[in-house]
Amino acid sequence: MSKVVVMDHPLIQHKIGIMRRTDTGSKDFRTLVSEVAMLECYEATRDLKLTDVEIDTPICHATVKELKGKNLQSYLFYVQVLEW
Repeated sequence: MSKVVVMDHPLIQHKIGIMRRTDTGSKDFRTLVSEVAMLECYEATRDLKLTDVEIDTPICHATVKELKGKNLQSYLFYVQVLEW
């Protein structure tokens, strides 16, 4: 667990810059924290494994992607940690 990941996405950097300003109010700060957590969650789940699944849509039969094994516990862990 010693792996460090640097989240250097331009949107994350931009929002953190706004958060650090002295003139950012507490409401805006909380909103920005939530937005940064969402972006970090997006980056942290980038490597989740997907599998092809056949479904019927209202228009036609299609192949779509779903989380492999539907292991949502790992995904929920990321979300809970980042939303804390």
